Amino acid sequence: MNTTDLNGEDILREHPQLILYDGVCNICNGGVRFILRHEASPYWHFAALQSATGQAVSRHLNMPLDNFDTMVVIDHGEVLTRSDAAVRVNSKLKPPYKWLAGSIGLLPKKIRDAGYRTLAANRFKWFGERDSCPVPGASVRARFL
Repeated sequence: MNTTDLNGEDILREHPQLILYDGVCNICNGGVRFILRHEASPYWHFAALQSATGQAVSRHLNMPLDNFDTMVVIDHGEVLTRSDAAVRVNSKLKPPYKWLAGSIGLLPKKIRDAGYRTLAANRFKWFGERDSCPVPGASVRARFL
């Protein structure tokens, strides 16, 4: 399916809690697996930024289609990036990770985002990358768009 065939607005209406992540980034994929293991209850859907769904939603949000320097979290119409996205995601996890989100959220956004940008700029050097997005296991496949 061509990415122009998908409607980002329709996708978000059907899946209002969505995380867009860099599908070839090892730390991003590890983060998705971490979320799936530690969610308080199933909350998020996921789409790689490189996927047709990720591209359609990114286009709808006027986000870059080829420069993936942040995960994008959409939570019922609120679009969050960088450290705000990470704090929101962690707030939906089981304790103690939920508590960590509250603690990190107390730091000034400028400091949180500086740390996020440093990690994002070095993620491939520090953690490597994949040639393609991994296929999720059968038990969670329905949560990936």
